[in-house]
Amino acid sequence: MEFATQQKVIEDLSNNYKQEEGMVLTIKTSKEKQVVMKCDRGGEYVNMLNLTDETRQRETHTRRTGCEFEVVCSSMKGV
Repeated sequence: MEFATQQKVIEDLSNNYKQEEGMVLTIKTSKEKQVVMKCDRGGEYVNMLNLTDETRQRETHTRRTGCEFEVVCSSMKGV
């Protein structure tokens, strides 16, 4: 596939995967010639306060499922 701008790539991928796969793509990193997009459910819960189940006052909830889906889009010279 070819796109005129980086913004067009982001819009097209976000819309297509949202409709077809039921996932939402977010921008992981973005540089002038490369965009890396990942699933918004990627990764695992991070216990920032280092609380245990005994010291925690509320149950934890997370949307993260460990999804490893990632798309790398790069621009090519001369195209």
